[in-house]
This record gives sequence, structure tokens and C-alpha cells, in this order.
Amino acid sequence: MSVTAADLMAAPITPVPFVIDQLVPHGLTVLAAKPKAGKSFFVLQAALAVAQGVPFLGRDTDQGDVLYLALEDGERRIQWRLHQMGPAHSGLHRITFEFDAGKLGGGLEAALDAWHASADRPRLVVIDTYGRIDPGPKRGQPEYGHVTSVLGPLQQWALQHEVAIVIVHHLRKGGEGEMPAADVFERILGSQGMLGIADAALCILRVRLELTAELHVTSRDFEEAELALAIDAETRLWSVTTLRNDPLARFADRRRELLEALMLGPSRLKDIAQRLGITDSNANQHLNKAVRDGLVVKTSRGVYALEEHLEQQLVPPVVTREGEDTGIDEDAQDTASPI
Repeated sequence: MSVTAADLMAAPITPVPFVIDQLVPHGLTVLAAKPKAGKSFFVLQAALAVAQGVPFLGRDTDQGDVLYLALEDGERRIQWRLHQMGPAHSGLHRITFEFDAGKLGGGLEAALDAWHASADRPRLVVIDTYGRIDPGPKRGQPEYGHVTSVLGPLQQWALQHEVAIVIVHHLRKGGEGEMPAADVFERILGSQGMLGIADAALCILRVRLELTAELHVTSRDFEEAELALAIDAETRLWSVTTLRNDPLARFADRRRELLEALMLGPSRLKDIAQRLGITDSNANQHLNKAVRDGLVVKTSRGVYALEEHLEQQLVPPVVTREGEDTGIDEDAQDTASPI
């Protein structure tokens, strides 16, 4: 099929179709991050948002059916994640989980065709992870040629069926610090082939044990973006945040209230429960979880305080005028003579 430049200029411009606006278009998207960075929770949350037709990271979704290939997990782990992310979800009937699938070129495509034919409104396929569907290069085949040869047909399948496919993948191991944003996508394993085929690429940069991250987005067809994200330590839900303006934004409501109470200083369990308007037993449960997650420390029996690093983030230093006495001199003694 051929077309002239004049025909292209005369035809109306078709907007890029998205399943998640300005994030996941029709076609192939690669999501890459280090191990244990929260990428599986990220794609599960995205899948739930598409099934429910609710925004994901503040971006509109095109509601429909989802196929989630959880190839590194089992039913128990997915069940646990769903319960951890919330007590109930609507739209769960729209998500189909599979825990085994063939390789690319070895049965995966037939499974995709079968799901597409059975779904009422197919919109999203999540493949977690790429390594489980990669058939491996042929002997002597360069990495670029291998990646493009196996992912090219998958990308074309997604475009022809007007579906988004998100493949979860890994970043190369880096040094102590993260590379500049301009080099982020070069850290994707097989990056040249991946970026040559993918319609969009997402990279999550998160330091281990930190609850904040950067999401870098690139595409040939829509504007690049960089989002500041936070993952809730309890629910593992991701959100967009501006931590410098609101360092508590990454926490769910109850945990936020707990940390706000401890921003006043070390407190006893009964006082914390009273501030939160809950029972001592309930407060104890929340405190134990916060201690386990490294947000709160137990300073003495029944007394809790913010973890030191978190306290530095949440509690602003006391600002005083130069030369002003900032507190009581603990070494001062009452030397007044009795009358």
C-alpha cells in the first residue's frame, strides 16, 4: 500500500488511541524497573483501573477487559496482592489471570487470540515478565535482531486488535547512583531492540526501601513525561505526589493520621489512640505495622516515635532569629539565694 504526501496532508489526523491516557497507547508498552521496585503492583493497579474504568495516576482509562499473565506468580500471591490493595474491587470479572503461557512463537499468540475472541471488550494485556515468554535468540543472532524479530509480531497483533500490551521487564544493574533521566531508557535490558519496537516505554526508578520513585515515560507518538510517584507502605498503591510540598502524600489516610500524630513527638499508645479516635487495640495494630515497615520505632515500653530518617523529612527544623535562645539550657542551675 502506498500513499502520497498530498493524500496524507489532506486526510484528518487521527489522535493516538490510549488505554491509559498519555501513558499506555494501543500497541506495545515496555515497563522496566529494578527487582522489588513495585512494578508488579504498578501493573496490577493499572489493570484494576482499566477494568473499573477509573483513572490511574490521575489519567483517564478506556474501560474494558484485561488479560493478566502472571507468569512469575501463583494464585495465592495474586490473591494476597488484591486483598492488600483494598478490601473490595469492582470490575474484577473483567480481569482474567493466567499463570502459564507459551513462548512467543510457541503458543502465546494462540492464547491471545482465544482471549480476544472470548472477551466482551478487550483492552489490555499485561505480561509479567518478558523473560518468561522470550524464546531466546537463535545461535549467533545479535540481541537487537532477536528482540525485534520476536516482539515485532506481538506489537503488530496489538495494533491490529486495538489492544494495549504492557510487558514487564528489568533494568540493567547500575552503580550507586541513578543515571541521568536522558540515559534512563538505555538501562532497559535489550534496550535498542525494545525501544525500536515499543510504542511507549516506562521506567520506574526507585531506591530500595524508599517509598518514593520517578516514572519516566517516552514514546514516538506522544509527549514525554517524568512523574514523581509514591508507593504506600501498607496498601502498595502507587500515586502521583509532590513530596517536597507534602511529604505525607504517599501514605493512605489512616497511616497518614498516625504519622501526623507522631510528628508532635514521642507518644504513648493511649495518647496516640485518643488523637486518632480509635481503640488502644486498633492503634496497637497500626503501630506494629508501621514499626515493621520501618516508619516508626519503639523508644521504650509503650512509647513510639517516628523513625529518624522519616522524622527529618516530616518535622521541619525550628527557625529562630539569630542569637535568640532556642530552648532551655539543661546545664543551667537555679543559683538564686533564698531570702
